[in-house]
Amino acid sequence: MEGKTFEEIAKEAGYASKQAAFDAVSRSLKAIVREPAEELLKLDLERLDTMWGIHFLNAQAGDVQALAACMRIMERRAKLLGLDAPVKAEATVKTMELPMVSIHEFV
Repeated sequence: MEGKTFEEIAKEAGYASKQAAFDAVSRSLKAIVREPAEELLKLDLERLDTMWGIHFLNAQAGDVQALAACMRIMERRAKLLGLDAPVKAEATVKTMELPMVSIHEFV
């Protein structure tokens, strides 16, 4: 944050090299980003669990709308936790022959 070079950080913090300082700063920055992401994931899962509890008993009793809500909650939870298998996409490429045109025709 102070704009110091990795060499300066290494000297001040007692790292053996500027690469070691770089590695330490990189780990710290990743941790700063990861912690809020993990907290947000935890919060979202708690919210989904609360919603699940509200709808589950009604779904068991045959309420079709509550069942649909439960299914959406389960799908969202699975996505957040990475439980779904990747979706395969298929692409089709069509080629077409273009007529040969001399570049002199455009000049």
